[in-house]
Amino acid sequence: MTSGKSPGNRMGRGGPDNLHDMPRKQEIMAAAAKVFARKGFKGATTSEIAREAGVAEGTIFRYFKTKKDLLVDVAGSLAVETLKGIMSEMSAKSDEESLKSLIYNRLELIRPNLDLVKVMFYEAQFHPEVRQMIFGRVIFEAAQMLSEYFEARVKMGIFRDVDPFAAVRSLVGAVFTYIMFDSVLKTANPAWEDSDPQEARDRRNVDLIVDIFLNGVRATREVPGGLPGKPDAGGI
Repeated sequence: MTSGKSPGNRMGRGGPDNLHDMPRKQEIMAAAAKVFARKGFKGATTSEIAREAGVAEGTIFRYFKTKKDLLVDVAGSLAVETLKGIMSEMSAKSDEESLKSLIYNRLELIRPNLDLVKVMFYEAQFHPEVRQMIFGRVIFEAAQMLSEYFEARVKMGIFRDVDPFAAVRSLVGAVFTYIMFDSVLKTANPAWEDSDPQEARDRRNVDLIVDIFLNGVRATREVPGGLPGKPDAGGI
């Protein structure tokens, strides 16, 4: 996990008491994250964002051409810029440690900003321009960074030769599914409730996600003829 406060803490609803401690553009993005989370993309207005940031409405357009650009920049700061830091630390760790650090980092970012994340996914369904901007400038860039890590491990012979983007989708999908069950869906079904403290739940589930991702679920490897073979050494 990275040290210091995560951008999730900076931009979430429990953000700093004094937004003016940050540079002006960051003030506006922090304010926008709060307003988008409360009102959604369509309901949020630049005038309200300006009031939240304590600036004139015209100041927003000195930094962002449109409200869509502002939303995408908020998403990029949340998803991409913070990923660069954690990725730079992964080369010095084992694969297990690297992936666990990555997942914990994403949990720290997404949980405080869950309302904002839901808004982004919702708006992407109904606004093609927003969807294209978020995919092209946020999701694709983050996926590309992660796929380069997997591709390097394949070239080193550590991971099997699989499609790096498919590997990224599998890992990200597992993490998002855990967040949805742990933070959203469990409220709809008592059977999904878990009385363990959050830290214990995260530790147990992150360990499981990484173990299954790296080692799979089969106890033995199949060989021609359908007979069980020797235990698999692992891989993606």
